Amino acid sequence: MGAYEQSNLWKKNLVQQEGDDPCGSARERLRQSFIKTRAAVEPLVGAIAKELPDLTVHDITHLDSLWHIADVLMGDDFEINPAETFVLGMAFLLHDAACSTFAFANGIDELRETSEWKDFVAQKGFGEEELKKGSSGYQQALFETLRLLHSKQAEKLLTQSWSDLNGTPRWLTEDVELRNYYGRDIGKIAASHGRDAAIAEQEWANTAHLTPHSSLGLGVNDWQVDRLKVAMLLRCIDAAHIDSKRAPDMLACLTQPSGESKEHWLFQNHLGTARLNEQNELYWSGQPFEEKDADAWWRCYSAAQMIDREIRIANRILKNNNRKELRAKGVAGAQDLSVFQKNVPVQGWHPVDVCFQVSQLSDVIEKFGGEELYGDKPYLALREL
Repeated sequence: MGAYEQSNLWKKNLVQQEGDDPCGSARERLRQSFIKTRAAVEPLVGAIAKELPDLTVHDITHLDSLWHIADVLMGDDFEINPAETFVLGMAFLLHDAACSTFAFANGIDELRETSEWKDFVAQKGFGEEELKKGSSGYQQALFETLRLLHSKQAEKLLTQSWSDLNGTPRWLTEDVELRNYYGRDIGKIAASHGRDAAIAEQEWANTAHLTPHSSLGLGVNDWQVDRLKVAMLLRCIDAAHIDSKRAPDMLACLTQPSGESKEHWLFQNHLGTARLNEQNELYWSGQPFEEKDADAWWRCYSAAQMIDREIRIANRILKNNNRKELRAKGVAGAQDLSVFQKNVPVQGWHPVDVCFQVSQLSDVIEKFGGEELYGDKPYLALREL
């Protein structure tokens, strides 16, 4: 049994219900389609670590963990039906699945022809010798190109086929009716996690909900999919998965990540699973960060602030468009170092927030851009520009 099957979200919506379940056959069909797609996606996401070993874990364990993060962020009272759960679960599977060349029809040759690859290579001034497969330049270009393109490519994965050993085309989702009907929206939702939340709001806030496919045998008012809601869930849930499952001890020993990647591995390796406090704020317990790991601690704090922004923006969008908000309201201590430090402690040093804010903006403008600086010759400002 997969870890996702232990989540409340899965049990509530995609497991056969006790007693007489009038929607049992439809529920079972969605469940089986997800399970088979998950099996097809597993080797695809398993290839990510082979090509981008410095990335924290993006394999099937990460995708399964998102179901439990969903339980935490949504709470018990959040309304989500089986079809929405299916679409969300499928978006979990796809959202990072294009972080390898295997997700592109023509592999690395296709990536080399993109403007993202060419722009990066030109910026770095890499020659052909520096771009041989396995070289440092090649790895840099591959990482940057996949970083920029993976969410966009995720949109295409359900409509793209791969040839098996006999040359027969195979799809990640073999149920052709469900793939054709839900696939386009699943791909767009998966892709939306890499874009500004406002884009999802513009696209789906006033769009009619997606009614169930006729073959499921449901009424049109049953199991409608609110794509805006699902898109907001995906971006918050994915952002919030930062814990030691994404940077396990032994894998870190074998991988030996460096640079900024090492900081990501370090801080996530220190963290336990996410929970909500009494104020419905997300928090992580953590091992103490020593002075030598100060950069990783600050990276952790920055990640917490990013997650806090995602949750608050999502809740604002949901509320403004007459949707129910998440139970989670933000991240504990995201705006207060002393609070954050209680959950994610330090040892042997003390973090100090040196960021400054301008409280009297008009005074600053007057002193550094008005008469006191330029006198009666305001045109001198052009000289400064």
